[in-house]
Amino acid sequence: MLKKIISYEKNGLSDEEERRIKLNEYGEEYLRRRKAEKMLAETPVDDAEEFTFVFSDDTKSFAEMLAYYINIRNEKPSTIYNRVKLDRRQFNKYLKDERSPSKKDAIKICIGLRLTLKESIDLLSRADHAFNPSDFADLLIMKAIRESRSYEEINQDLQSNGFRYFDD
Repeated sequence: MLKKIISYEKNGLSDEEERRIKLNEYGEEYLRRRKAEKMLAETPVDDAEEFTFVFSDDTKSFAEMLAYYINIRNEKPSTIYNRVKLDRRQFNKYLKDERSPSKKDAIKICIGLRLTLKESIDLLSRADHAFNPSDFADLLIMKAIRESRSYEEINQDLQSNGFRYFDD
Protein backbone atom coordinates (compact mmCIF):
# COMPACT_ATOMS: atom_id res chain seq x y z
CA MET A 1 0.00 0.00 0.00
CA LEU A 2 2.81 2.38 0.90
CA LYS A 3 4.59 1.63 -2.38
CA LYS A 4 1.43 2.48 -4.33
CA ILE A 5 1.04 5.82 -2.56
CA ILE A 6 4.69 6.66 -3.18
CA SER A 7 4.31 5.75 -6.86
CA TYR A 8 1.23 8.00 -7.09
CA GLU A 9 3.22 10.93 -5.70
CA LYS A 10 6.02 10.29 -8.18
CA ASN A 11 3.52 10.35 -11.03
CA GLY A 12 2.13 13.65 -9.78
CA LEU A 13 -1.45 12.42 -9.29
CA SER A 14 -3.90 14.54 -7.40
CA ASP A 15 -5.69 13.26 -4.29
CA GLU A 16 -8.87 12.79 -6.33
CA GLU A 17 -7.10 10.68 -8.96
CA GLU A 18 -5.41 8.64 -6.24
CA ARG A 19 -8.81 8.02 -4.58
CA ARG A 20 -10.30 6.90 -7.91
CA ILE A 21 -7.45 4.45 -8.49
CA LYS A 22 -7.89 2.98 -5.00
CA LEU A 23 -11.64 2.64 -5.56
CA ASN A 24 -11.01 0.87 -8.85
CA GLU A 25 -8.55 -1.55 -7.25
CA TYR A 26 -10.74 -2.37 -4.26
CA GLY A 27 -14.15 -1.58 -5.74
CA GLU A 28 -14.61 -4.89 -7.51
CA GLU A 29 -13.91 -6.85 -4.34
CA TYR A 30 -16.25 -4.59 -2.38
CA LEU A 31 -19.05 -4.97 -4.94
CA ARG A 32 -18.60 -8.74 -5.01
CA ARG A 33 -18.87 -8.92 -1.22
CA ARG A 34 -21.92 -6.64 -1.14
CA LYS A 35 -23.63 -8.82 -3.76
CA ALA A 36 -22.91 -11.96 -1.71
CA GLU A 37 -24.15 -10.28 1.48
CA LYS A 38 -27.36 -9.23 -0.26
CA MET A 39 -27.97 -12.74 -1.58
CA LEU A 40 -27.47 -14.22 1.87
CA ALA A 41 -29.69 -11.64 3.53
CA GLU A 42 -32.52 -12.55 1.16
CA THR A 43 -32.35 -16.22 2.21
CA PRO A 44 -34.15 -16.87 5.48
CA VAL A 45 -32.45 -19.20 7.91
CA ASP A 46 -34.92 -21.90 8.97
CA ASP A 47 -33.48 -22.53 12.41
CA ALA A 48 -30.66 -21.23 14.49
CA GLU A 49 -30.06 -24.89 15.29
CA GLU A 50 -28.57 -25.39 11.83
CA PHE A 51 -25.45 -23.70 13.12
CA THR A 52 -25.56 -25.15 16.64
CA PHE A 53 -26.03 -28.72 15.51
CA VAL A 54 -25.18 -31.25 18.22
CA PHE A 55 -23.54 -34.29 16.70
CA SER A 56 -25.30 -37.50 17.60
CA ASP A 57 -22.36 -39.86 17.23
CA ASP A 58 -19.05 -38.08 17.25
CA THR A 59 -17.00 -41.29 17.50
CA LYS A 60 -17.35 -42.13 13.81
CA SER A 61 -14.66 -41.04 11.37
CA PHE A 62 -15.12 -39.20 8.10
CA ALA A 63 -14.76 -42.48 6.18
CA GLU A 64 -17.38 -44.25 8.33
CA MET A 65 -19.86 -41.41 7.90
CA LEU A 66 -19.13 -41.24 4.18
CA ALA A 67 -19.91 -44.96 3.86
CA TYR A 68 -23.04 -44.46 5.99
CA TYR A 69 -24.34 -41.63 3.77
CA ILE A 70 -23.60 -43.63 0.62
CA ASN A 71 -25.56 -46.59 2.03
CA ILE A 72 -28.61 -44.65 3.22
CA ARG A 73 -28.81 -42.78 -0.08
CA ASN A 74 -28.54 -46.08 -1.93
CA GLU A 75 -26.11 -44.71 -4.51
CA LYS A 76 -22.95 -46.06 -6.04
CA PRO A 77 -19.71 -44.28 -5.08
CA SER A 78 -19.02 -43.76 -8.80
CA THR A 79 -22.22 -41.70 -9.11
CA ILE A 80 -21.12 -39.45 -6.27
CA TYR A 81 -17.54 -38.80 -7.35
CA ASN A 82 -18.54 -38.32 -10.99
CA ARG A 83 -21.27 -35.87 -9.95
CA VAL A 84 -18.67 -33.52 -8.42
CA LYS A 85 -15.68 -34.30 -10.65
CA LEU A 86 -13.52 -36.02 -8.04
CA ASP A 87 -10.85 -38.54 -8.96
CA ARG A 88 -11.93 -42.14 -8.34
CA ARG A 89 -8.67 -43.15 -6.63
CA GLN A 90 -8.78 -40.09 -4.38
CA PHE A 91 -12.41 -40.78 -3.41
CA ASN A 92 -11.61 -44.43 -2.61
CA LYS A 93 -8.75 -43.32 -0.35
CA TYR A 94 -11.21 -41.13 1.54
CA LEU A 95 -13.68 -44.01 1.74
CA LYS A 96 -11.04 -46.44 3.06
CA ASP A 97 -9.76 -43.84 5.56
CA GLU A 98 -6.30 -43.88 3.96
CA ARG A 99 -6.32 -40.13 3.53
CA SER A 100 -8.14 -37.14 4.96
CA PRO A 101 -9.84 -34.90 2.37
CA SER A 102 -9.02 -31.26 1.84
CA LYS A 103 -11.76 -28.79 2.70
CA LYS A 104 -12.70 -28.35 -0.96
CA ASP A 105 -12.89 -32.10 -1.55
CA ALA A 106 -14.97 -32.58 1.62
CA ILE A 107 -17.38 -29.87 0.42
CA LYS A 108 -17.54 -31.51 -3.01
CA ILE A 109 -18.43 -34.82 -1.36
CA CYS A 110 -21.18 -33.13 0.68
CA ILE A 111 -22.58 -31.65 -2.52
CA GLY A 112 -22.25 -34.98 -4.37
CA LEU A 113 -24.10 -36.80 -1.60
CA ARG A 114 -26.78 -34.07 -1.63
CA LEU A 115 -26.52 -33.66 2.13
CA THR A 116 -28.49 -31.13 4.12
CA LEU A 117 -26.63 -28.22 5.67
CA LYS A 118 -26.63 -29.96 9.08
CA GLU A 119 -25.24 -33.16 7.59
CA SER A 120 -22.65 -31.20 5.62
CA ILE A 121 -21.47 -29.36 8.74
CA ASP A 122 -21.23 -32.71 10.54
CA LEU A 123 -19.31 -34.44 7.75
CA LEU A 124 -16.93 -31.49 7.34
CA SER A 125 -16.19 -31.50 11.06
CA ARG A 126 -15.24 -35.18 10.86
CA ALA A 127 -12.59 -34.20 8.32
CA ASP A 128 -11.42 -31.41 10.68
CA HIS A 129 -12.85 -28.65 8.50
CA ALA A 130 -15.63 -26.11 8.92
CA PHE A 131 -17.47 -23.42 7.02
CA ASN A 132 -15.95 -20.03 7.72
CA PRO A 133 -18.67 -17.43 8.35
CA SER A 134 -16.35 -14.61 7.28
CA ASP A 135 -15.54 -16.28 3.93
CA PHE A 136 -18.09 -15.23 1.31
CA ALA A 137 -17.42 -18.28 -0.84
CA ASP A 138 -18.27 -20.51 2.13
CA LEU A 139 -21.43 -18.50 2.78
CA LEU A 140 -22.50 -18.89 -0.84
CA ILE A 141 -21.84 -22.63 -0.66
CA MET A 142 -23.85 -22.93 2.57
CA LYS A 143 -26.75 -21.08 0.96
CA ALA A 144 -26.58 -23.34 -2.10
CA ILE A 145 -26.47 -26.50 0.02
CA ARG A 146 -29.48 -25.26 1.97
CA GLU A 147 -31.30 -24.81 -1.37
CA SER A 148 -30.21 -28.30 -2.57
CA ARG A 149 -28.46 -26.99 -5.67
CA SER A 150 -26.28 -29.08 -7.96
CA TYR A 151 -22.49 -28.91 -8.14
CA GLU A 152 -22.59 -27.22 -11.54
CA GLU A 153 -24.98 -24.53 -10.31
CA ILE A 154 -22.87 -23.88 -7.21
CA ASN A 155 -19.66 -23.67 -9.21
CA GLN A 156 -21.29 -21.34 -11.74
CA ASP A 157 -22.59 -19.07 -8.94
CA LEU A 158 -19.17 -18.94 -7.33
CA GLN A 159 -17.52 -18.05 -10.63
CA SER A 160 -20.12 -15.39 -11.44
CA ASN A 161 -19.34 -13.80 -8.06
CA GLY A 162 -15.62 -13.81 -8.81
CA PHE A 163 -14.61 -16.88 -6.81
CA ARG A 164 -12.57 -19.64 -8.43
CA TYR A 165 -13.25 -22.03 -5.57
CA PHE A 166 -13.27 -25.47 -7.15
CA ASP A 167 -10.98 -24.63 -10.12
CA ASP A 168 -12.82 -26.87 -12.58
